[in-house]
Amino acid sequence: MDQLYFKTTNKEALLNELGLPLDTPTFYDSGNGWILHWIGKIPQSTKVINEGTEEEEELVEWQEGEFFNVYLKGQNNMDFFTKSVKSAVQILPEPNTPNYTLL
Repeated sequence: MDQLYFKTTNKEALLNELGLPLDTPTFYDSGNGWILHWIGKIPQSTKVINEGTEEEEELVEWQEGEFFNVYLKGQNNMDFFTKSVKSAVQILPEPNTPNYTLL
């Protein structure tokens, strides 16, 4: 199973494009060889705050867009998500080498 990382600036358009309802859960199994894992907003930067003896981080800024992963099987699904989905931007390119197991 491969994993791709994406972001979108329009969640509603993306879900509509994938044929999914707006209330799609965090993990959605399509039944067609791919699973959507919705992550949402990711912090761009934080600052460390010292309160007493504990260090805490405070959010300063969010990254643009919302993020999600797709776990998929098969070349057809890989082609669909890397070439056909218009409402998302792929964060990481396809690997140059096939997946392999580290021993």
